[in-house]
Amino acid sequence: MHGLLSAIPKMLAVTTICLSSAVLHDHLWATAAAAVETAQEIELRRKGEAVSLFERVMMRNAGLGRCQISSEWSGNEDYRELSEKQFGLALLPPPATVPEVIDPRGKHRDAFCTSEEFKAHGKKLVAAFRQRPSATNKRHAPVSRHLTIPSTIFAFPAFDKDYARAVIIMHQVTGRIDDRGNTEKLEGFVKAEIYVKREGIWRFESDEQLYTFN
Repeated sequence: MHGLLSAIPKMLAVTTICLSSAVLHDHLWATAAAAVETAQEIELRRKGEAVSLFERVMMRNAGLGRCQISSEWSGNEDYRELSEKQFGLALLPPPATVPEVIDPRGKHRDAFCTSEEFKAHGKKLVAAFRQRPSATNKRHAPVSRHLTIPSTIFAFPAFDKDYARAVIIMHQVTGRIDDRGNTEKLEGFVKAEIYVKREGIWRFESDEQLYTFN
C-alpha cells in the first residue's frame, strides 16, 4: 500500500505531462489551421478584388475578341520591380487564372489564348485576309490592304494592404500585316494603370507609359 501511495505523485506527474502535450498539440494544430484559413481568405479577397477591378480595366483597354488576351499572367520580373519601386505596391503570385479574373462568367473564353494558340490564330487570320475578294478579284473595290492583329498580356494587379489602391501593368502589341502575309509593322507599349477605390468601387486615377517599341 505504501508503495502504491508513493507512486501516485509520479503517475499524476506523467498524466499532467501527457495532458499538457495533448493540449499543446491541439493548440498548435488549431493555430496552423487558422493560419491556413487566413491565407485562403486573403487569396479569395485578392481574387474578388481583381475581378471587380478588371471590370473597370476592360472598359478602357483590350476587347474580348478571339485570341486578343494572353491566357497567362505576365511573369516579367521587371514588372515586379517597377511595381514595388515606382508605385510602392508588391506584385504577389496570382491566386487565380486570367480567364477566372477577367471572364468569371465564362462568356468569352475564346478571347484567351496561349502563345501557340495566338500564332495559329494569326495564321488563320492572314490566310483569310489574303483570300478576301478585294485581294483575289480586281473587280471588287479594295477593302483594306492591311490586317491589324492586337494582343494584350496583363500582370496580376498589385494592391495596397487596405485594398484602396491598385496598379495593373500591361503589355499591348499590335501587328500590321500586308497583303502577302508579311509583318509590315510591329508596335506596342508597356503601361501601368493606377486605380483607387471610392465608395466601394474601383475607379481609374491615372496611367503611365513605361516602355514603347516599334
